[in-house]
Amino acid sequence: RRLVRIAGMPNYLGTGTGALTTDTSMHPLVAEPASTFIELHGYLANENLYHGYKHSTHIGSYRFIGNITSNGITSPDRVIRSEPFAYDMFPENNYISVVPADGDEITCITSWVGDLIVFKRESVYVLDVNTPGAETITEEFQSVGVLQASQVCKTETGVAWINTSGLWFYNGGDLVSL
Repeated sequence: RRLVRIAGMPNYLGTGTGALTTDTSMHPLVAEPASTFIELHGYLANENLYHGYKHSTHIGSYRFIGNITSNGITSPDRVIRSEPFAYDMFPENNYISVVPADGDEITCITSWVGDLIVFKRESVYVLDVNTPGAETITEEFQSVGVLQASQVCKTETGVAWINTSGLWFYNGGDLVSL
């Protein structure tokens, strides 16, 4: 209900249905505490949400991008997770650094059964990303990386890739050399 003032008339209260009543008892407004932008959206109002990237994949309600360029700075070993169902918004604080000290860069990212698979030139990492903010590396395979994303293929039963040391297959269990 809201107070309606009409010139030359007593105060009327709107009932929300379009009808007016002469009920003049006032109902005080209850002030709710203000929510901040970060509480509502999960990121700062002035935060950069749009980044250049070389690789991307979807897992559930999230999109992941890898080998990031943001504000002119390239982070070749970084992955950023989107906000849920906001596939084009990537808050800077949603990042995952995938073994940043190895001097290698991400060459492909894909998913398998809810896990994020990150390919670098020399290695492959499987990350459990089911709990945002608590992502962990669950598998690490050395000397089986790829140089480019075209060397990786997702199949009905797992992820296959080829490199100079052979043909590889991962189905969520063991890594198999074919």
